[in-house]
Amino acid sequence: MGAWSTDNFGNDDAMDFLFAVEDEGLLALTSAIQTAQNELASGYLEAPAACSIIAAGEVVATAFGRPSPDFPDDAKRVATQLSIPKHFAGEILVLLTSILEGGELKELWDESEDAARWKDSVENLIERLK
Repeated sequence: MGAWSTDNFGNDDAMDFLFAVEDEGLLALTSAIQTAQNELASGYLEAPAACSIIAAGEVVATAFGRPSPDFPDDAKRVATQLSIPKHFAGEILVLLTSILEGGELKELWDESEDAARWKDSVENLIERLK
């Protein structure tokens, strides 16, 4: 995972996801949710899928009028123009809770001195999606 900060866009996978949303719209969100659900069902959520789900959550929160202050300005226009089904927020909330409970991304952050700040960032997103 190429990470440079604890914010939800501070890694390569999240930024790649935003580019996919700009190119593919809702298809990128649907694909990220399905990938993460499949990995979780098989028993282990990998870091790239987890980072994409966190970014997907940020896109949904922005589309619903609750953006993060660190949401990239160039992607904000795209997110606010998407017509996102409300059930996406619920599906992403389940996945975010799973990310905080375990999996590769949590393991990677737990090895860092910034683990608490990363967890706070994800918890803030969860609150904005409720």
